[in-house]
Amino acid sequence: MKTKNVLILDGFTKHSLPFVRSLGKEGIRITLGSPVKYLSLSFYSKFVNRFFRYPEPESNPQGFVEALLEEVKKTHYDAIFPLRDASTYLVSRHKKEFLKHTNTAVADFNQMEIASDKSKTITFARGLGVAIPVTKTIDEQGFSSLCDSDFPAVLKLPMKSGGVRYVNSKSEFLGAFRALRSEKSVLSTGRVLLQEYIPGQGYGYFALCDQGRVIAHFMHKRIREYPVTGGISAAAESVYEDGLKSIGELILSRLRWHGVIMMEFKRDARDNSFKLMELNPKFWGSLDLAIACGVDFPVLAYRLATQEALIPPLSYNVGTKFRWLIPWEILHVCAKPASLPAFIRDFKEKNVFYDIDYRDLKPNLFQWLLFLGYARYYKGKLKFPHGRPPCIR
Repeated sequence: MKTKNVLILDGFTKHSLPFVRSLGKEGIRITLGSPVKYLSLSFYSKFVNRFFRYPEPESNPQGFVEALLEEVKKTHYDAIFPLRDASTYLVSRHKKEFLKHTNTAVADFNQMEIASDKSKTITFARGLGVAIPVTKTIDEQGFSSLCDSDFPAVLKLPMKSGGVRYVNSKSEFLGAFRALRSEKSVLSTGRVLLQEYIPGQGYGYFALCDQGRVIAHFMHKRIREYPVTGGISAAAESVYEDGLKSIGELILSRLRWHGVIMMEFKRDARDNSFKLMELNPKFWGSLDLAIACGVDFPVLAYRLATQEALIPPLSYNVGTKFRWLIPWEILHVCAKPASLPAFIRDFKEKNVFYDIDYRDLKPNLFQWLLFLGYARYYKGKLKFPHGRPPCIR
């Protein structure tokens, strides 16, 4: 039987590890790609057969594309999988060139631009009647037009996940605005979004699509995250919500989406409705939970990319929790000590999974170094690295 080979990019990300483990357990030979080698979490997995270093896609997009094209020309890969926003965006932009040499399950660039740019996403969703927060596009000259009623709010970079600042007043705006504008990336636009702050719990809708048809979906709600104001899932629970499913399928059908996507929602505590916050047209940080509940998105995406027979799951387990202890749960508890009782209580529950795999332990040992690195990086601002929302005191 012919050996199957894949190239998985962004090996330093949290979700690269479940991706590598999932395909590795299928007997697929894995080359791991990353701009950094020894700081890449998944580099230490026993399932990685080879490492490929490439230029950082955010700061050197042309170098990234050239290096990746050269790699897929000289090495046979059945499929390549970008996992971050910048690499996914660039693979989509140059999709026709990559498809001459390998397979990939990313959306065409017309759809990618709408899903990647939050301002375009908001316009698209508003046209479908989807509930969204009040959102303004702001530049530095627009500062004078802001008024007290615009706050509290969230500042976001339009085309980069993670670029977030919380501002409670006009006096806090300029510093946060300039901090975000200073972040240089292939996804930088010079614009910043000022979005209404929505109090409530975070929910996610995740899907794999074939030209607008949803093949598989999954939903979760966040239990704990870091930063505590909103960020990477530290603990999450699988849920099923008809409201999320309806909104998700409507958007993906009209967008004719292809590949994976994550939709971020807030359940507004004021009226209990779901508000669409943004689309993330890539694999997501809580990927482990979906796999644990029976929706193996990495395997499904591989079969979609390579046009193999694909049998999607008809359902998934609801009420299952997943915890990312190191570094995310520990960082959350350090930032919010009041969550310690719930943190301890979850150890007693039966239907809880962890990303610790005793058959592939090296990456989990490396996570302790990540914890020390994050603790040092956020020293002095561990509690609110992105600012303090009004509901958290």
